[in-house]
Amino acid sequence: MNLDQLRAVREQRGWSMTELAGRIGMDLAQLSRLEAGKGNATVATARRLSAALAVPVGALTSERPLVVPAAA
Repeated sequence: MNLDQLRAVREQRGWSMTELAGRIGMDLAQLSRLEAGKGNATVATARRLSAALAVPVGALTSERPLVVPAAA
């Protein structure tokens, strides 16, 4: 998972880690470890993250910068 991409998209949405964790049903400490690179996301978690953030799963795993349109 591209941690910079995950953080960037979350921040573009204006969401705190607490908000994103709540939206995907994940413990805040677990999301914090994931963003810090101290944990690994399962495929299911990657799918929940991509759905909540409204980006393709591949966008969270790609090394290429992602241009994210504003959420509706």
